Amino acid sequence: MQFDGRDWVVENRLVYEEDGFRWLEYLLCDGPDRGWLSVEEDDWLELGWYRPVPMPADFPRFRPGVALPPSLRWEGQDYSLREHGRAQLTASLRAMPQQASEVCRYGDYEAADGSLLALELWERGGGRSGPRTDPEAELAVGRRIEPALLSLLPGDGRSVYRPEVAGSPSG
Repeated sequence: MQFDGRDWVVENRLVYEEDGFRWLEYLLCDGPDRGWLSVEEDDWLELGWYRPVPMPADFPRFRPGVALPPSLRWEGQDYSLREHGRAQLTASLRAMPQQASEVCRYGDYEAADGSLLALELWERGGGRSGPRTDPEAELAVGRRIEPALLSLLPGDGRSVYRPEVAGSPSG
């Protein structure tokens, strides 16, 4: 796929489902750079381009069962909660990373200038590290984009960034 003057390779497709509504996220790679293309179709097609960012040390801590805050401040900008919920996640191109094999809580935030902030909380109940009290949090910043800004290119289905995973399709 071409976007923003760069060639991006689709490395994974995640399908989120909540109460019968589905949306897709594509992990795109260009060398060491990663981005997420979010695709939602409700009454119209809505695309978002996100880049993962490290969770700041002073960012709020999130607890299971506690509501997400109505607003968040990130890098000097205020974001308001516009949508939140719990979604089941499946991957359709690659073996799922372990944290992505369960339900996640999500919060979609928006700033006054239209900038987007996506928060995902992975609540897992144990495993090798024992029970968790804090969910693992992932943060991404982004913006809405027009579909006409994307060009789709053919590929052969093989990853150029990951070694083959046993039992997964080569793609």
